[in-house]
Amino acid sequence: MIEITLPWPAPELSPNARVHWARKAKAAAQAKNTAFVETHQLKTRDMRCDTFALTLTFHPSSRRRMDLDNAISRCKNFMDGICLALNIDDSQFKSVTGAWGEVRKPGAVIVTLEVL
Repeated sequence: MIEITLPWPAPELSPNARVHWARKAKAAAQAKNTAFVETHQLKTRDMRCDTFALTLTFHPSSRRRMDLDNAISRCKNFMDGICLALNIDDSQFKSVTGAWGEVRKPGAVIVTLEVL
């Protein structure tokens, strides 16, 4: 099992965000790079043949109500960076689930990868 702590995803990555494409592309590249660096530091073995269950635990910085579907969608670039670091295809994620954790300053997303 691998556990990766990532920062709260940028608001520009929300499917509901109405931002210029260049701002969204910059935020997406930054999120992918952050996930790549954090995952690459934890990589312990070759995982190309494995399938995974991915769990995203969201720890928002406030008690404001948020939509879980949008929170998971914001993490698409995180997932791409994780796949790049592990040298796997995202089709190897057989289960992707999201859950809310406690409020934490600053906000964070804890990604848990479990080999199936």
